[in-house]
Amino acid sequence: MRSRWALALILVLLAGGTAWAEGDRAFRFNLVYSMPTSDFDPGGGETTELDESLGFEAGLEFMVTDSIGVEPALGLFESELIFMEPGQPDMDDGDVEGIRILGAVNFHFGNEKVDLFAGPVLGYMLWDDIQPVGMSPGAPVDDELIFGAGFGVNVPGGESGWSFNAQLRYLQMELSPEANSNVLGIDPVEVLVGASVRF
Repeated sequence: MRSRWALALILVLLAGGTAWAEGDRAFRFNLVYSMPTSDFDPGGGETTELDESLGFEAGLEFMVTDSIGVEPALGLFESELIFMEPGQPDMDDGDVEGIRILGAVNFHFGNEKVDLFAGPVLGYMLWDDIQPVGMSPGAPVDDELIFGAGFGVNVPGGESGWSFNAQLRYLQMELSPEANSNVLGIDPVEVLVGASVRF
């Protein structure tokens, strides 16, 4: 129930931000390289972690003022679970994927040639079932709240309205199977590279 209220709050904030928007809008799409920094460590040297992965994200930024934008975004996330034990080769323990709903407040600064922005990120991860290797059915996973921050740059490509954009982002998020109390930390550092068009 708490997660549903959190998701509702995110959607209300994004809807309010877009309703107040009076300036330009920018459609932004990025490839996302995600590098988890946390894992599940039950002790004894064994760990389970989410592998590095490549995903996709698309967002639509609404400028509320000349320097503040609100950006709802939708991302696709897929990765492998890796089990590690001292003295043994890493094992593929299964696959998991999900859809991320994100909302960012971007504070823009810089100049006409280079647009820099930074701000907080709040979101919600809709996990699919974990698909263990060689087993069926999958293991259900709780959906989770996400929060973090990002720093990015837009480099305009002349008068066309198109820009190259890149971003470095840190998120706090986790993976919690419904069947037990084990929590796998993810907390990824992400590099986003793509393009945007302003209209």
